[in-house]
Amino acid sequence: MKKTPVRAPQSELDPSTTRINRYEKGVHQASIEVAQQLADVLNVPLAYFYTEDDELANLLLHWKQLDQQTKDAILKLIVR
Repeated sequence: MKKTPVRAPQSELDPSTTRINRYEKGVHQASIEVAQQLADVLNVPLAYFYTEDDELANLLLHWKQLDQQTKDAILKLIVR
């Protein structure tokens, strides 16, 4: 999976840039609390960090921007 790295100002993050880079490379695994902090700072859903599918990651990024009618229509198409 080739997600584009999302960047935030360093001052908003507790972990160092080096540590974040290690998370991205898989050297370290962030705790759920750290992942939630990163998600909050980057304004992405927590689930974004855990999906292996780029299309699903893209859907997760855009889901909260959709109105309820659109969400319902999408769900109707995929849930049978």
